[in-house]
Amino acid sequence: MPHIYKGNLEVSACSATMSQMDDTTRNLVDTYQTPKDVIDRLKDIRTVIFTGITGAGKDTIINAMMNDNRFTKVVTSTTRLPRENNGIMEREGVEYYFLSIEQARQKIQDGEYIEVNDVHGRVNGSLIKEYERIAESGTVALTAIDYQGANNFLEFGMEHLTVLFIVPPNFTTWLQRLGGRHGGLESDKAEILNRMGSAEKEIEHALQDSRFVPVMNVDFNASAKKIASIVLDGELPTKQEIEDSHAVLRQLLADLRQYQASPNE
Repeated sequence: MPHIYKGNLEVSACSATMSQMDDTTRNLVDTYQTPKDVIDRLKDIRTVIFTGITGAGKDTIINAMMNDNRFTKVVTSTTRLPRENNGIMEREGVEYYFLSIEQARQKIQDGEYIEVNDVHGRVNGSLIKEYERIAESGTVALTAIDYQGANNFLEFGMEHLTVLFIVPPNFTTWLQRLGGRHGGLESDKAEILNRMGSAEKEIEHALQDSRFVPVMNVDFNASAKKIASIVLDGELPTKQEIEDSHAVLRQLLADLRQYQASPNE
């Protein structure tokens, strides 16, 4: 049985400094180089990367696709605390491996990450052990990471890599989903505004980089079927579908900027 890394949830969950990245750790993240032998092993693993703003529906689509045994979810690591999403608390080893800053820093120093990035001020990354587990299963790896991590994978020159950008149907729907992830829009407004700042960068990047394939997410199950067709049958979105998705992204970008400029709404 392949080794699967388990984070220390008890230590991580009680760490008051869990989400506070220090300068030493930030420097390690910024200068991290993926070991060459890891890149070589990755090239034969069929991988689908889900990018998109928080609340776009990446994880929900992945969970829907897990009903097909041809796919396996990659569990990434984070140094933020577990949170409640729509009334359900995240679980160690299912949604994420929850690490303390100290644990993440040690893994960076030991070269245990495929990619690692500063996401919303936390250390997020993909662990080599996870991909070794999926490689043994012979299935397609599904992973939800931010655009920085996706760019790292694109630089590896992988032969079987698909990078998606999940697009919520409109700003109102996205705002409702975002509020559901944080216990309501008023419960943690500072965090939501932090996510919106990150969302601006993510949308701008997706509009500029044609390697990020946009998929409109109106219905989770329909999106899952669409993505399965893209990955397994090569049925990429049409030019019109891409243009429609980009139009939604441009409007979303305008709406969230207006929202941020009106903090009392």
